[in-house]
Amino acid sequence: MTDRDKQPRMGSVLTFTKRNGTHSYIFRHLTRKRLANYITVKIEKRLRRSFLRGLPYNIIVDTCNICNFNCPLCRTGAMLNSREKGMMSFANFKRFIDPLAEHALLLTLHNWGEPFLNRDVYKMIAYANSKGLATRLSSNLYAMDHQDLERVVDSGLNHITVSLDGAGEETYVKYRVGGHFEQVFDNLKTLIEIKRRRRSPFPVVEWQFLVMRHNEHEIPDVRGLADEIGVDVLTLGPIGFGEAPYDGTYNHELGEEWLPRHNLEYRYRYDGGFLYDAPCFFLWESVTLNWDGGLAPCCVLDDQRQDFGNVLEEPVKSIWNNEFYQSSRSEFNTRLKGKTGCRTACLHCKVFRKR
Repeated sequence: MTDRDKQPRMGSVLTFTKRNGTHSYIFRHLTRKRLANYITVKIEKRLRRSFLRGLPYNIIVDTCNICNFNCPLCRTGAMLNSREKGMMSFANFKRFIDPLAEHALLLTLHNWGEPFLNRDVYKMIAYANSKGLATRLSSNLYAMDHQDLERVVDSGLNHITVSLDGAGEETYVKYRVGGHFEQVFDNLKTLIEIKRRRRSPFPVVEWQFLVMRHNEHEIPDVRGLADEIGVDVLTLGPIGFGEAPYDGTYNHELGEEWLPRHNLEYRYRYDGGFLYDAPCFFLWESVTLNWDGGLAPCCVLDDQRQDFGNVLEEPVKSIWNNEFYQSSRSEFNTRLKGKTGCRTACLHCKVFRKR
């Protein structure tokens, strides 16, 4: 997965793009307790509090950190990740989800790997549904047969993002190394046909097209193909360089090779010293669980040494307000900044503006 694949959209999870009659799936999962927690989190984030009463409403779970592709700008594809490779067990998934489920709204089931390589992912989706959580994941949709695609629809998954960065084989395989355009495109069409045949509103099917120098000329073709096969959402987005975390420097060589030359709206602003001109939302709104139980503050960090704790050793609610979390949150509060002795990866991260 690239950084763009992994990152939740900026802003509230309560908003969602409408297309072809598709409406937000998040509202279906609201309860009084979840709404109260959501409001609490937003208030505490606005006040930049370091110790929180609210709990994360967006849960990110990495079902595995293994992928069948070798995308050159992805840390997994480029084999830059330092964490040992593995699959999350269903038992450990439940152990993590249970304390948070009644407060959370959304479960994201992807991060550093291809989620469908973990065959327990369907059980994870079903279990999350039984707990009333909205579910989504991102996939390259390559190693899937017709039965797998049937299971995707049957699982109750609310949203699937399919990474398809081309309108044909030549442009697609330049970045998605190890895949084939026709196979992924056929799987995407089949998934939509199964969903249509079942008369099911879910999963919402999103085609994600990362705009790069070699494929930006295909934007009109991709829009035409998306309309032709009937995807619910087409997303055109920028490619990331796989920084973990971004340190404020710009790799000109990579930029010249990969970033679009003409469609500048699909480029991150690497010249600003940070990627997002807004404070971090991860530290207040979400929590990221790696396959081995390691709890990371966000989906950008892949090094086990950067974890804030491990849920197999300590309850997630205790980790949520430990010294690592409180110190990191204080970096975004001018009154508290620099007053804690605990140093974390968040101290030097320049993905988000700190002031």
